Amino acid sequence: MVPSLSPLSSAGADSVVMPPPPRFRPPYGRITRVAPRWRAYQRQKGNSVAKESGLRFESQLVVALRSIFPTIEFQPEFRYCDDGGQRICFPDAVLRLPDRTVVCEVKLSHTADAWWQLEKLYRPVLAAWSLVPVQVIEIVKSFDAAIQFPCEVSFITDIESWVRAPESIPLFGVWKWAK
Repeated sequence: MVPSLSPLSSAGADSVVMPPPPRFRPPYGRITRVAPRWRAYQRQKGNSVAKESGLRFESQLVVALRSIFPTIEFQPEFRYCDDGGQRICFPDAVLRLPDRTVVCEVKLSHTADAWWQLEKLYRPVLAAWSLVPVQVIEIVKSFDAAIQFPCEVSFITDIESWVRAPESIPLFGVWKWAK
């Protein structure tokens, strides 16, 4: 694990304030009645070259992650209620382990959008559902350490070991996967 990959990604006094992505809606108030719906992975079709490339990367990653973590679930649906009403979110992958729940977001390139999704949406929703701590991982094809990021990241070299290490639970992990 590399604690700080760039001065722009460090936490504390040098942390970078990043605006949320357009149309991002974090949970509002108290999260209740979280209900997951597990379903078989289905490769989606992209409506642009970039989207199609990302979905192709994701489908290849599904095979790789299943070989490491046979019980990992892809594209689950989490229905929940917050103070604004009923909502739904769709993490890319969720792995349930005895001591933690791992939620993953897949991106072609490292981006602050993943932080917003993982830390401000998926972690709180899954924490309201799970009886164990929630761990977050951004899985990318390419990583640029100069990308501004709202927190310190831990670069993952061995995902299996990192997921099982107790000290990694509160960290924001980034795994650069190359097939």
